[in-house]
Amino acid sequence: MRNSTGRKQRYCWGPRVTYFLILSLAFTVFKARELVISMEQVEVGSLTFPNNNLNMYDLHLNLSLNVAVSIYNPNHASFRYSEDASYKFYRQLAVGETSVAHYYITRQSQVAPHFEKAG
Repeated sequence: MRNSTGRKQRYCWGPRVTYFLILSLAFTVFKARELVISMEQVEVGSLTFPNNNLNMYDLHLNLSLNVAVSIYNPNHASFRYSEDASYKFYRQLAVGETSVAHYYITRQSQVAPHFEKAG
């Protein structure tokens, strides 16, 4: 291309290529991925009938579960999460709650299964 004086105009491709590389890396390699959370083992801790009432219309029971959960972080960054709660549902009705302790997960690593008591 020629400018108004008739001389060739020079393009500086360095910043454009650098910007393109950073943008393409941000959307491919460094893209945030979902954690892979899997239940490794579920055990029945205890099962009790508190009232000793076996009436099917007014049945109450207390069930405790021991759950081993493992978490895999495929991201290129470490993160930590604070204490939270996990809810158990049966037919869209919340039937249990478990507290989840805070944890720190390093980049591209898997947290070994740990038991949490769900009641």
